[in-house]
Amino acid sequence: MEKKLEGKNKRKIFYSLNSFRGIAAISIVMFHLRVVNSITELNYIRSSYLFVEFFFILSGFMLVHSNLKKKHINVKEFIIKRTFRIFPLYLTTIAILLGLEGLKFILYKRGLSLGQMPFTGEMSLTQLLPNLLLLQSWIPPFHLGYNYPSWYLSIEFYIAIVFIFTFLMSKRYRNVLWLILSVTFVSIRFIDPAYYSGIIRGLACFPLGGILYLIYNKFQEKVKSEKLFTILEVISIIWVVYLMNVTIPQRDALIILGFGMMILIFAFDKGKISSLLNNKPLAFFGKLSFSIYLMQTIILFGLKIFIKILSKLDSNVVIEMLNDDEIFDLGSVLFNNLIIFLTLGVLVFISYYTNKYIEKKGIEYGFKYINKKK
Repeated sequence: MEKKLEGKNKRKIFYSLNSFRGIAAISIVMFHLRVVNSITELNYIRSSYLFVEFFFILSGFMLVHSNLKKKHINVKEFIIKRTFRIFPLYLTTIAILLGLEGLKFILYKRGLSLGQMPFTGEMSLTQLLPNLLLLQSWIPPFHLGYNYPSWYLSIEFYIAIVFIFTFLMSKRYRNVLWLILSVTFVSIRFIDPAYYSGIIRGLACFPLGGILYLIYNKFQEKVKSEKLFTILEVISIIWVVYLMNVTIPQRDALIILGFGMMILIFAFDKGKISSLLNNKPLAFFGKLSFSIYLMQTIILFGLKIFIKILSKLDSNVVIEMLNDDEIFDLGSVLFNNLIIFLTLGVLVFISYYTNKYIEKKGIEYGFKYINKKK
């Protein structure tokens, strides 16, 4: 098993989970993109909003992986690293989206409407401060945010900060607290699936990720059967895909357990499916997943403008409303699917550069800031 060195401790790279991170990010993008007679209308894609649960669980899992064996937890350093990891790209997208909203305002004044009135609803300037502080999902009326997928970051960022304080507790009480939190909020999801608070989703999944890492850490060197793990990997994938394709009571709660099982099993990287997932293309998407997740709003906004212009020039291009979503139709199945892959291609291309020049630079500046203070 290949490993890397980080400081004095050897840190495992979770290759399969990194690949799943990329798959999840791409799936969420397609969930937000609606095109008639295309892959975006498959049941799996229409259920891909559930991958946010996957991200919450994985975040808890990775946070414990990074900190469990540390002799001393420096909360201040953790917050600084987390801030420099998330905010540079996040604030960049906020600035771009506000600029685009300003463009919409200019066009609106000239008689061209691009849908919702500029600087209203989610884009209201009254929400500027909560958005800048990533508090939009914590303060009533719980907005999604200027960059609407960022509601997840709003929840995850502050849960992670609270979570790191639990490492200051005794091991016994800390683990019991994680278990109580996870069982309590997963139970709420089972009891009342309609109660769809982002905070509840985060509190159900994040501590579960921590518990799963404790299980993994206990058994990582004790179970080595490739055949057993291959069977478990297949079962976990079938279970998750099944849940993503059906509508049954408590489906959104059951998927938490499904993703949890999948993360725990694939963390071992010992089965045949894990070997297949350990490849450069999927690893590439996994590396870009944060940029893909945040940049999608901007790219999809550009696509929306392009389709609106195209619809003025070609009567075969149609934009309709379906359950409060705009759904596009370019007039043929081929073009409908082609526009999806072209959009994803543009998104991945731009995400490569935002990852290289914003994400990574932000992380570097975070480390420099910490070292400068020491």
